[in-house]
Amino acid sequence: MFFDSLSKSAALNWQHGAEIALLVAAAIVVIGLIGELRSMVRWTTWVRWATPLVAIGVAGELLADGALFGASERVQTIEDRKLLVVEQQEANRDISQRS
Repeated sequence: MFFDSLSKSAALNWQHGAEIALLVAAAIVVIGLIGELRSMVRWTTWVRWATPLVAIGVAGELLADGALFGASERVQTIEDRKLLVVEQQEANRDISQRS
């Protein structure tokens, strides 16, 4: 998987970027939905753009969610490994103090 090779800072950058992309995609969906509501009134130009905007926004949300999930998982893996190293060092220190 792509995210498995990222450093912590790169994964955090991806995570942040995905969060921003998710907000932008959600805003696009909202604009499209408003356009679809306006289509009931007499805004024919909005009707042409509303449905594609919703589709584009939903696709953007899907991609952003996937990137956010992958980056978050990578950050969690890195933090888990760091915690494991600290726990092992602490266990080794306890063993050496008992001897």
